[in-house]
Amino acid sequence: MLWAERVLIYVPDVREAVSEMRRVLCPGGRVALMEPDISTSTINLEDRGLVRRVIGHEADTNVVHGWLPGLLRGVLEEVGFREIELATRVVVFAPELAASYFAQCGRSAAAAGVISDTELQAWKAWIQELVACKSLFGTVGYFLFTASA
Repeated sequence: MLWAERVLIYVPDVREAVSEMRRVLCPGGRVALMEPDISTSTINLEDRGLVRRVIGHEADTNVVHGWLPGLLRGVLEEVGFREIELATRVVVFAPELAASYFAQCGRSAAAAGVISDTELQAWKAWIQELVACKSLFGTVGYFLFTASA
């Protein structure tokens, strides 16, 4: 069994990496690949347009492949894996982690000019308000691909 979690989103050539996984597995060996789709991240701020811009920037820049799961089945098939199965999970962030992560997403988007400084200040204030009310809710979708060599 070969298990890789949150690895392929950082690898420049996913096809090459998955091909190498296929090469080293014995016939009938199994692979399990768990990867997030950063573009599925969500936070319960009311300004949904701002959320989409910040999360879109995060998905496009934080990792090499911010929406890898949409491509992964095809890559697995292409390099010869079979019996490909998919399971999904939504990870709910602990409030402290959500506050830290999403504040950083906002800072990154502002630094890149995706949102204004005024929008960043509002973003951070809304997050802090939700933390104070104990109602901050943030998630990201994870996708588990399993297959046979």
